[in-house]
Amino acid sequence: MSRPAVIALVVLVLVVAGIVALEVRNVRGAAAGGGPVAVRILAFTELDAVLEQQWLGQSSPRILQVSSTLRYSWSGAATVGDRVTGLTVDGVPVDPAAPYRVAVNNFLAAGGDGFTAFADGTDLTGGEIDLDALLAYLGADPGLAPPARHRITVTG
Repeated sequence: MSRPAVIALVVLVLVVAGIVALEVRNVRGAAAGGGPVAVRILAFTELDAVLEQQWLGQSSPRILQVSSTLRYSWSGAATVGDRVTGLTVDGVPVDPAAPYRVAVNNFLAAGGDGFTAFADGTDLTGGEIDLDALLAYLGADPGLAPPARHRITVTG
């Protein structure tokens, strides 16, 4: 059996900010899903490259939504390639020599939407359909509150 991912990154249309209750009926209508979840092992350099790719190839950034385990800061004043700082996983600064298990949808895992550094990861494993996994997660805890804000902070 494979170990669970320690980080999850998604391009998510559904953002819950306390205005709408987080309920299965709301998710079905708002979430675009249908692809398998993929887990890859990323080195620190690949994880950093993925986060830096949020600013490449478009006029405004495509900020990936991150799991509660990942936190970082970014500066719009910094040059692309040096915008992301302060990466932590579970409150611990990332170890440049450590591998990180990252869950994404299979489209991103293959380098989709310009996030080509995902494809550099290793040990690709698949899972259930993303929307099915999300609905099962929500169904297991009907009183689930939105995660803490400020996982991503802007410094400049």
